[in-house]
Amino acid sequence: MHDDSYSQCAIRCGGGYYETGSFDSLRVYFADRYCDLSALVMGDEPIFGAVPMEMMDLVLHPATQTLTVNPDSPYVPVALAK
Repeated sequence: MHDDSYSQCAIRCGGGYYETGSFDSLRVYFADRYCDLSALVMGDEPIFGAVPMEMMDLVLHPATQTLTVNPDSPYVPVALAK
């Protein structure tokens, strides 16, 4: 495995355990934004979750099925701190 990778145990939706690879230092880009995170290696298809979307302040438009930069903060990502 790569230097910034390691093994991690994961649980499938059916309850079964298996060992999978995990990568740190992964940088994800969208439009003019990015976030740094880690990811589990599971199959050959990437899954983009809610945490990176919030970190980059992106919004999903269900009607058009598109992901875009939040129009309320078009220049820099804004995070809610409650």
